[in-house]
Amino acid sequence: MTVFSPLRMLALAIMAMTLASCGSDKSSTDVTGSVKVIATAMTGFMRKDQPTQVQDLGLTRAALATLPVPAKRITLEKYGQQALVVQIGTNKDVETWSSVDKITLSMRNGVVVATRGLIDDLMTASVPSLSMLSHGSSHTRTHSLLNGEDKPRVLRFDCQVARHGRVNLTIVERSYTTQHVTETCTGAEGSFTNEYWLEAGGKLRRSRQTISDFVGPMTIDSLD
Repeated sequence: MTVFSPLRMLALAIMAMTLASCGSDKSSTDVTGSVKVIATAMTGFMRKDQPTQVQDLGLTRAALATLPVPAKRITLEKYGQQALVVQIGTNKDVETWSSVDKITLSMRNGVVVATRGLIDDLMTASVPSLSMLSHGSSHTRTHSLLNGEDKPRVLRFDCQVARHGRVNLTIVERSYTTQHVTETCTGAEGSFTNEYWLEAGGKLRRSRQTISDFVGPMTIDSLD
């Protein structure tokens, strides 16, 4: 029996969609559009140009329905880029998600604990739990990054969580009612504010999390 990885399944799905688009009926036009949208979304981050605004992928629920696995949309505001990532593995309570060009995010319940492939990566991080975010807390964050000599440097931040009421989000043609939460962190080398939008059941629907000075903030949307 052959076992395909999620990324392999995505590639096969696009191949099948491409073949289907060779037909002559009207539906082939719609399929071709989905191929273009998803193929664009699957490819990378951090091109050399830095647009002043995010280049939206124009995803639709119809396009997402063609994917054989769940996906998240990742946005790097600083570089104006978006991509899709899919889950490729789990280690205890940490999920690893990857784009086709092998940029990976490791997350615990949606909160980023590590990245790879983003040049100035977050090597490891101690992060708050969803319970701490839901109820408000004071806590310490640590971020481990690599310096210019590829040696770890650890940054420590004192953080405060605050709740800001309900917010209705629309993510790719669907609406969600969420609780907006901020996590404001201050340390010797600077400060930042992360934002989280939590659903009533505790699911993290959207977040805007700081990765590093070079990468900047990353917005993560759950598309299921």
